[in-house]
Amino acid sequence: MLPSDIGMVANKRNNTDGEFMVASACRIPSAPIASELAMISGHNDEDRPSASEQRSKMMRSVRRKDTLPEMTVRKAVHSAGLRYRLHVKYLPGSPDIVFPSRKLAVFVHGCFWHRHTNCRHATTPKTRVAFWTDKFRRNRDRDAEVTLALQTLGWDVMVLWECDVKSGGYLDPLLRRLRQTRASQEH
Repeated sequence: MLPSDIGMVANKRNNTDGEFMVASACRIPSAPIASELAMISGHNDEDRPSASEQRSKMMRSVRRKDTLPEMTVRKAVHSAGLRYRLHVKYLPGSPDIVFPSRKLAVFVHGCFWHRHTNCRHATTPKTRVAFWTDKFRRNRDRDAEVTLALQTLGWDVMVLWECDVKSGGYLDPLLRRLRQTRASQEH
């Protein structure tokens, strides 16, 4: 064994005095040996997913419903004694939270996907910029179409943003809006 192949390994072993001692030297495998070990164990760089495969896996894990911000809003609204319906399919855009008696549809939008204006989370990826720009434009256009369709049907629409939900600044405006819709229905 060459001196360059030896590394000291500190093992924490108690001796009789309760002190720790350096235990032994071990052989540190060189690069060719490491790649040989990887081949034997069945792990090598070719088995790793490519960057695009990793991105695809990450994007598949993004949820359409029951996201953390949505669950946070639902929990707060429920604890305030209000009842609602979820993802009502017969309404345009299938709103995240629906208050049918008040005709209020609530969307909990992610800042990245729906391009929250002046939000630090609404960044554009540096790769495939044209694709992302077009995708974000289509998302915003669809959001506007859904809002208009709901308003045409007589529904009030409220959008809560992910960053506002995380900071806790969403509940008062939502409760105020719910009180307003209830008061306007009573008159």
